[in-house]
Amino acid sequence: MRLYFVYSGDESQESTVPKAFSKSFDDAFAQRVIMHLTNDSNLCTGCASFCEHCRDQYPIQFAEDIVGLLQLPARLPLYVDDSTEFLPPADEIEPHDVTIVVNLHEDLLLSLPALVKEAGSKAVIYFQDDSAWLSPGVRRQFMRICDELGLESAVAKPACSLDARDDQPMIAEFQRVYRIGKPKIVIQSRDGVIREARVVQSAPCGNTYYVAYNLAGQEIDRDLNERVVAKYWHAFPCVGSMLTDPELGDSLLHKGGFLHYQAVDAALAEEARLKEEAIARGEDPEEYVLMRRIAEFGAPPCVANPLARMRELERAVERGVATEAELGELAELAAEREPVEQSSALTAA
Repeated sequence: MRLYFVYSGDESQESTVPKAFSKSFDDAFAQRVIMHLTNDSNLCTGCASFCEHCRDQYPIQFAEDIVGLLQLPARLPLYVDDSTEFLPPADEIEPHDVTIVVNLHEDLLLSLPALVKEAGSKAVIYFQDDSAWLSPGVRRQFMRICDELGLESAVAKPACSLDARDDQPMIAEFQRVYRIGKPKIVIQSRDGVIREARVVQSAPCGNTYYVAYNLAGQEIDRDLNERVVAKYWHAFPCVGSMLTDPELGDSLLHKGGFLHYQAVDAALAEEARLKEEAIARGEDPEEYVLMRRIAEFGAPPCVANPLARMRELERAVERGVATEAELGELAELAAEREPVEQSSALTAA
């Protein structure tokens, strides 16, 4: 599959339009999506020097599939009468299958479908992480134009709500190949503790991988989402708008958090269902879940997770059952972790 990105925020392109008659755009979220799809090591720095490169266990390096990047200026006129001043002709757009759009001037957005359709695009996906980027009226116009041209289209607001409809095979294939869209994870637990949380589908910014990595070793209780998911989803961080969206009745940032809560709740419910199924069959629940996971998703990853091990050792200390060797191991892990905690504190300050 070939991907073509269209986004704004190029500050190197100077504008002669007075600021009073122009609108500013940034490329922060677009860059996050691109860095995620290319597994850029600079995307996630949450663990600092303690990083175990947890993302590398997943097949998420798709740099060769990105055939073109069209970045428009960071400052554009409030109204664009002639889209050809900023958009190239169709024969200069690289042939591709799916067009990904982030934070594009509304007047240019309405001219884009015809251009990318001529370049071979079969679907246009707009990732919206701020309510101000795209009004409901222009969104409806954009999707109507796509329908008229025979293009599949989706506007994901927030970006991590992308979920293909049954009549959108190209967008569904995009989500399957690139593991992007509404967060989905699978969990394997034992004795009320999460042993592994594996990402099936991540938010386009990559946040879900960070959340899943930090779920391992956590006790399952009623406040798991508020205690763990909220902490690490914020720390990644989520960059969705914090302003209330009139259509959602909440901020896009909160919506993104709730989608991750739902992913964890669904994963726990599915694991519980599989364990009940195992008991009914007279099989070991944990072994049954593991075999089902391997059958559906392949063998579990071999990436070490020192944080999960630290949590296991800390519980042993709390219960008074830790051995001398385990106490020494915990001390070593804590000493390695200390620079990370200091770095996080400095970042927060």
